[in-house]
Amino acid sequence: WDGIETIKHIWELDKDIQVVICTAYSDYSWEETVAHLGKTDNLLILKKPFDNVSVRQLACALTKKWQLLQDTRKFTSSLKQKVSDQTISLQQSLSLVKATLESSDEGIIVIGNDDKVIDYNQKFCKMWDVSKELIEKKNGIELQEYMSKQLIEPEKFTKWLTSLHQEETSKVNATCMDLIKFKSGKIFDCYSQPQEVNERIVG
Repeated sequence: WDGIETIKHIWELDKDIQVVICTAYSDYSWEETVAHLGKTDNLLILKKPFDNVSVRQLACALTKKWQLLQDTRKFTSSLKQKVSDQTISLQQSLSLVKATLESSDEGIIVIGNDDKVIDYNQKFCKMWDVSKELIEKKNGIELQEYMSKQLIEPEKFTKWLTSLHQEETSKVNATCMDLIKFKSGKIFDCYSQPQEVNERIVG
């Protein structure tokens, strides 16, 4: 093997090895070397004669570079594992929350301050006869209009929802509206509970 072939075999074992070719003469130009080995910052060529101190400094710098690369990879690997573990934990938590939500006898919907539907359970859709197409739009305003059309006193219901938005920046407890009566004859209690994130009401 010549130098080029030797480097190829070394990099097959470990592509991160730093290689310095020290030579007075080479059968390959720099362009030909790059063509054989590819562009990489793991290869340097020193032409003789060279200064010994410079070579030692270069060796120290390349060794440090290699060590930093290994440390970075270990840290990245550890970080990926932590992210993976946290993702699994989050998925389990979300699964538990969803199961709890669906097991409730009450219809539940969560709407953010931006009037986007964040979450809901099937009981809610059944109680309000909400179609899959409508709920999947996640448009809280459109959903509110649909719900209001089913009520005998839609203005009262709309006024109550508006008051919740006005209180979103203040500390509020669960609030209850009087019984809401449907045109179909159904009668529901309706409650609201603020959703907080880092002591800020978000929905």
